[in-house]
Amino acid sequence: MKLLLSLGLVLVLISSSFAADSDFQVQVKIVGGIGLLKVDDLVYDDVTATAAVQPIKVDPDTADPNGTPAQFTVTGTPAAVVDCTITGALVQLDNGGGANIPIGDWRMGDGTDAGVACTGGAKYSPTLAGGAADVFIGATITVGAWQTNGDYTGDQTLTVIYQ
Repeated sequence: MKLLLSLGLVLVLISSSFAADSDFQVQVKIVGGIGLLKVDDLVYDDVTATAAVQPIKVDPDTADPNGTPAQFTVTGTPAAVVDCTITGALVQLDNGGGANIPIGDWRMGDGTDAGVACTGGAKYSPTLAGGAADVFIGATITVGAWQTNGDYTGDQTLTVIYQ
């Protein structure tokens, strides 16, 4: 009987080690939607065509002497960090008549300096202090020698998501 009781106790101890349970917590944070308001387009000052190729850069600095950076206001959950990414494929401006101007070296910042490079999927990540942040975008165009006169345009896309 003692042997049978001992075997039963051993079996109970062995079988109880094959299962266990533990509690875990489930969490969710609800954040406000992201608002994106375009304030200004990226506009270069008038350029005079010359015999030389002219790279012209507009930094995301609001005091840039070569033009005006694009400006957006991003709104959302206060103190949240957002990732701003150039997601369009714009590589040249077009005058509608077959002439083009290359554009690249995209940069984003807060309007106070040259910003950060945002080419090839790189991002700018401001904090929504007070629930908002201004984002300024600049780029470099390369005006060709004796570039054809005209108005050159192109569309680009800014994507903003929470981190």
